[in-house]
Amino acid sequence: MKKYIKREWSKKISKFIDWGWKGITVLVYTDITKEPKKIKFNFYSIVFPFIILGTLVVLLLYDRIEKMMITTQKIEYIKKQEMILYNLYYSLKFKETLLKNINYHLHKIYPKNLENVVEKQYFIKIKKDQPPAHASTKMEEEILLSNQLRYNALINLKSKPQFLLEEIWHKSHIYNVIPKGIPMYPGTYNVTSLYGYRQDPLHQGENFHTGIDFASPQNTPILAASDGIVLRVKNSLDSGYGFFVVLHHGLGFQTLYAHCNKILVEENQFVEEKKVIALVGKSGRATGNHLHFEVIIGTDKAVDPLPFIKLK
Repeated sequence: MKKYIKREWSKKISKFIDWGWKGITVLVYTDITKEPKKIKFNFYSIVFPFIILGTLVVLLLYDRIEKMMITTQKIEYIKKQEMILYNLYYSLKFKETLLKNINYHLHKIYPKNLENVVEKQYFIKIKKDQPPAHASTKMEEEILLSNQLRYNALINLKSKPQFLLEEIWHKSHIYNVIPKGIPMYPGTYNVTSLYGYRQDPLHQGENFHTGIDFASPQNTPILAASDGIVLRVKNSLDSGYGFFVVLHHGLGFQTLYAHCNKILVEENQFVEEKKVIALVGKSGRATGNHLHFEVIIGTDKAVDPLPFIKLK
């Protein structure tokens, strides 16, 4: 049986080879009175150029696709670098604002003439390698002691600005980072639901509400609670939050703005405090137009936004 199959396949291959060599004959008439010239083309000579052409086309397409992939990778790399530089620029800009605030507070709290006071003539420096002076009388001894106490006091006073600077820096940084105030313009909203357990507006029974709801007409502007980077934007309705945006403010503080009608920012974009980032809507699991506002710290669940809203 195997020999028969092998023989049959050999016959088919032989016939195919013979057919390829037969090809076609073209008659060329140079003179009607004479017999035409016969030009024979076998199928191999016809098919071979097409095979070469097809191979060249495939190689060109492969080279083109490979270059496109490399170009796409370069574009993605450049975009990532651009995003890093963009965030770095705004981070430096943010720190510049903090330094201005610190400078302002220092001028209010820390006397401007302190350096002059420290450098006054009565400021007595006692070098470490200099042996302590010996008083010959009781009065000279008291004067030396007084000068030593004054020196120690001024040294301590001079070191205080460093601690004061650090304290103001941390306080200013935390204050600028913390979300504060209501994320909507005054007079454009009504508080309809607070943080905590409540009656579910869509189903029977209680549920835990993780934020504060601000009822407002459709397309009312929604404001950023503080400076930050757009961490996430959701423009699909596969979530109970509907269209929502999440901002990262630093030190683990995040804010979420849900049930929007339209998002006006993009991921990785830096936004300033009180900038319009979205418009009020009723997307997702909502019974009417409102903003659902959450404050999240670190990887924990949302906390009560009320203390942050009261900050000014």
